[in-house]
Amino acid sequence: KIGTLQAPKKVKAEVKGHTSSLSDLGLELTNGATRATVVISGIKPGSVASEKGLRIGDRLLEVAGQKITRAEQVNKILKQEIKKGRKSVLFLVKSGERRRFVALSTNQS
Repeated sequence: KIGTLQAPKKVKAEVKGHTSSLSDLGLELTNGATRATVVISGIKPGSVASEKGLRIGDRLLEVAGQKITRAEQVNKILKQEIKKGRKSVLFLVKSGERRRFVALSTNQS
């Protein structure tokens, strides 16, 4: 079906006392219906993601320099970056025809 979205996938990463999940960042993601894409399907008002200007319908192209094609990959990458001690993770986001980098904090303290 054209325009049908799958239910959002919530992923969570916990490493050595740090917690960072997409819901903590204010994001809900879903896999794109027709191609290997990850789409923002929800934004929590007042969240880090909202404050950075992310919008429902934006597509995530990369997380921490790694190309992503499925929502589940974001969990793995978040875990890796937290394990490396990163305090924020860089997302490459496509909004319409515009691409931009957005840094989101993984520090939940």
